Amino acid sequence: MDRTGTRNRWWLAGMAAAALIVSAPTVAEAPVAPPTGQSLAALTPTQITAALERWGMAVRLTADASGEPLLLVSNRGFGMEAAKVFFWSCRPTGCASLTLWAYFPKPAGNAMALVNHWNLRERWSRAYIDEDGDPVLEMDINAVGGIGSANLDLLLETYVRQVRRFAESLKTI
Repeated sequence: MDRTGTRNRWWLAGMAAAALIVSAPTVAEAPVAPPTGQSLAALTPTQITAALERWGMAVRLTADASGEPLLLVSNRGFGMEAAKVFFWSCRPTGCASLTLWAYFPKPAGNAMALVNHWNLRERWSRAYIDEDGDPVLEMDINAVGGIGSANLDLLLETYVRQVRRFAESLKTI
């Protein structure tokens, strides 16, 4: 190989290295999340109760058959028959995750078509028909690795709004 070929290889290698250096973010350029409140390492019934009550839901703390915390949520005009918050992997400091769960009266029409449409269009919650034929709306929240308190509030608000919308949707069939 002649000197020109070697020089071209070095030139290409240098250009590739320069492109990597220019495109790599520096510490100063790294995106910084805005302060959004406290980071939570676990979810507690007290936190969830306070947030749901801010959105107009009445909540009562009890325990499930295995002794894990369980929140019973009253209807209060949200259109559901019943709602519960199930907590998972609990320790004295709180729980790793939870499931928001609500079931609704059986509509006169085809709920399966509505459920399928809901799951196709909605991002945060999932709907299904339970073994009794009742429409159900669920959403999971995971705190493993931490969750911002503002994010938790936003997820709970999202669920409350989706419960209302799902109930209204069921009235149309």
